[in-house]
Amino acid sequence: MARVLILSSWVAHGHVGLCAGVPALQALGHTVTQLPTVMLSNHPGWPQVAGAPVPPECLYEMMAALAANGWLTEQDALLVGYLPTPAHVVVAADARIHPAPLRDGVPHGVGDVFAALIAAGVPLGMALGHLSALIDNSLHAPHLRIAETAATWTRAAPLTATEI
Repeated sequence: MARVLILSSWVAHGHVGLCAGVPALQALGHTVTQLPTVMLSNHPGWPQVAGAPVPPECLYEMMAALAANGWLTEQDALLVGYLPTPAHVVVAADARIHPAPLRDGVPHGVGDVFAALIAAGVPLGMALGHLSALIDNSLHAPHLRIAETAATWTRAAPLTATEI
């Protein structure tokens, strides 16, 4: 299974940010390293909320300790959630685990399409199958060829658990 580093919010009550992502990934068998960007009593959508951002300097110190212990070089993925300030965005950019091989020629917008498919209730394997076919049909195009290739990518087979 994957080893994932997450930079996101932490709440004392509720299931958002780290308190949502960590148990979900752990339930799937993944190992998670957590860096809280903000510590709050609860989601700020509630009438009462208390807490504060974790200072970026503290996050850098935590990353340095994790790296010194050899744990950051062993991460497979970086998941970025809530970043409360521009300085936290810089921390997230600096938290690159190791360069992931990128596929040349993939247009912007892939994440948006994936989010839309998941929001629409498309099962993960099917969503990834659709997305893979859409990327194949859009390589080196100036944009995702969503409409132009819909007849192909919407009929793509789902990815299997071993392909995900």
